[in-house]
Amino acid sequence: MNRINSLTGLKIISLLGIFYWHSNLPKNNIDFGARLCEIFFVVSGFLVAFNFNNKNTDYSFGNMFSYLKRKLKNMYPLHIITFLICVFFIKKFDLIIVLFNLLLIQSWASDINIYLGYNEVSWFLSSILFCYFFAPFFAHHFKKSSLKQNAIILFGLIIFRVFLDGLPYLTQYKLWDINVHVNPFVRLFEFLIGMLTFHFFNSAKNSKNLENKNCNYLITVWEIFYFISLALIWKYTSFIRAFYIPLVAILIFTMALEKGYISKLLSSKIFLFLGSFEFEFFMFHQLIIKLFSIYLPENQLTPNLYLYNTIILFVAILTAYIYKNLYLKIKKEN
Repeated sequence: MNRINSLTGLKIISLLGIFYWHSNLPKNNIDFGARLCEIFFVVSGFLVAFNFNNKNTDYSFGNMFSYLKRKLKNMYPLHIITFLICVFFIKKFDLIIVLFNLLLIQSWASDINIYLGYNEVSWFLSSILFCYFFAPFFAHHFKKSSLKQNAIILFGLIIFRVFLDGLPYLTQYKLWDINVHVNPFVRLFEFLIGMLTFHFFNSAKNSKNLENKNCNYLITVWEIFYFISLALIWKYTSFIRAFYIPLVAILIFTMALEKGYISKLLSSKIFLFLGSFEFEFFMFHQLIIKLFSIYLPENQLTPNLYLYNTIILFVAILTAYIYKNLYLKIKKEN
């Protein structure tokens, strides 16, 4: 198994959900976008552990920086392009916000004007790069640990993550001034939960019980039940978001088995095609939404709100696809 196609499909569904959240389509009072971001941190940790699984992991400081550098090399050109578009067409130049943004340290700030400065989704890069830096170290140690040891670590991470969310509600004092949604240290917990989830998946994936003919039906029923449960959680619980994270880990575990019919649907060619430029779509989508709202607002293009956002979605997909192919062509020539 070189890749897990169903998780590509899950990420595409999540990306479309994030597009919807950032659009001007009507929404209920649900913190929908944040829940989808949590899926990305958990699934990123899962896939990093998957990629490290059959490798001898060098977790020296030098290798950790080398791994981070490789990730940054793929992300930074598009970050700069979207940043420059924002500077020239959307937001005024502010030296402090610019420095935080260019150095990709904006998610460490508690000021919303900084961590959502310029291309707002770039806070994700700031946080995920922090997670990537520690990935070789934790990949090595989680791989060497027993399932029992990893279960204890996983339980501890979940408890502490809940503590981080619950403290402001349980006390009248705020012991630190951080934004839980963007802070890299907080997001590292979700990333590590994803890494640990992979090791439980790796232990279970070859179980003979999964070869049973009825397994596809049972897992499909479970997937449907689980998606309904998550929808209800999205609607009725925003008190402590950390309770949602272990549920996401279970979802990713189930989808990665690729036994249910929903996971097989998410492994289809259309999702794999969209997955080939998912990062580019993520980086462009909100920028294009804002450009449309400023230079071609809804009342000038079409009175139909849904058609308007469909056009924006199409432009975002096309832009991401064209950029990815140009980037690969230039990279190949160099």
